[in-house]
Amino acid sequence: MVQSMSFFLKIGLTVFLVLGAAVSYADDAYRFMEVETETFDKEDFLFPDDLAGSRLNVVYVAMSEDQDNGQYQGQVLMEWHTALAEQGVFDEQVVAYQFAVIKAPFFIKGVIRNAMRDDFDGKFPLNRSGILFVKDLEEFAETAGLALDDQATIVFLSPDGRILSVFDGEPTEAGVQEIARAAAELVLAEPATD
Repeated sequence: MVQSMSFFLKIGLTVFLVLGAAVSYADDAYRFMEVETETFDKEDFLFPDDLAGSRLNVVYVAMSEDQDNGQYQGQVLMEWHTALAEQGVFDEQVVAYQFAVIKAPFFIKGVIRNAMRDDFDGKFPLNRSGILFVKDLEEFAETAGLALDDQATIVFLSPDGRILSVFDGEPTEAGVQEIARAAAELVLAEPATD
């Protein structure tokens, strides 16, 4: 029991939100793997290197082995974004991105991208959203320290790509307030990049 508690303290497990959890990472153990993609505005994008928040990047991640659940997560993440934007979380230093992480055969990637682009048009900036096509969902999740489950995930990344915090679940009033507070604290703690 003591070893388990020690482990959680090392990775900085923090508060549990209503219908979700928040985890802060105290070390540099977890990072997203690099994925070459194209944003929905049809521009090349190297994830996570091209994330442009000078203080904080808020990355909404819809990742599931089930298409219906992946679509559900995408809708939940849009709700999170709307609620956080209403709280004034985003500006030129704190930038939001939304990516679906999908394993798919090469011959249907264009069909998937076009269908999802239509879903995002007018709801989320196309230059900050897209699909990360990966060969192995489990490896992608494990590398970043994320659970491959049925929960929508919000990841805070530093400008240099370090995963700072992870939140999951559906938006609640308490959850929105907690994430907005965490973002404000991290903005103060993270040095700006040019």
